[in-house]
Amino acid sequence: MIEGAIVSMPVVSRKGIFFWLFRSLVTVRYTFFLTSVLLGLRTRSLTAILVWVVVVFLAVLLHELGHAFAARAFGQVPQIELHAMGGLTRWAQIGELKWFQRVAISLAGPAMGFAAGGLLWVGGGFIPASEPFVLTLARYDFLWVTLAWGVFNLAPMFPLDGAHALAEVAEHRLGRDRGQHLAQQVSIATGVAGLGVAILLNETWVALVCALFTFDNYQRMRSLPGVAFPR
Repeated sequence: MIEGAIVSMPVVSRKGIFFWLFRSLVTVRYTFFLTSVLLGLRTRSLTAILVWVVVVFLAVLLHELGHAFAARAFGQVPQIELHAMGGLTRWAQIGELKWFQRVAISLAGPAMGFAAGGLLWVGGGFIPASEPFVLTLARYDFLWVTLAWGVFNLAPMFPLDGAHALAEVAEHRLGRDRGQHLAQQVSIATGVAGLGVAILLNETWVALVCALFTFDNYQRMRSLPGVAFPR
């Protein structure tokens, strides 16, 4: 896999926006912006929606860079893609990664967000009271995306990072097949529980995400060896 520049100008095409950042190729699908706008419609303000979209882009990209930096530290060459459901960091396997290295890569994304959000939170005390409203809004949105979304991303539910970390530990302790089964079972249970809580709290988007993830995990569970779910 070819490594690129530390940073480059973006290239816009029908398939998305492409650019190099810290020698990783970043692909941004237009569906990423569409989903961000839909999530921002609750504000009912054009300015607030624009601020939200920019903040989500920066926060999700920072999250994926956390994965990419960790992968590169273990000798991999990562690529980043932002899409409708968030982001994904993949790499061509260069050498064999140990299980704890894969766990570290999975947790590095949320850790990057927690670090950035934490620094902004601590630095909030030095921000003057006359701060422009747009910056106040951006700061609030950034804290929400990095901290609240970061905690949600640690839930043991595929395709979230928490589930990938759990799967690596389970496969290391129990073996590949038993570990995969356990990770999928926990993922389905978490999705059902999350769906129930989201419905009780009237959180439509969270309920939709949990429902989609639960269905996808049910389908994945059926395909595992030794599983006999009805088709």
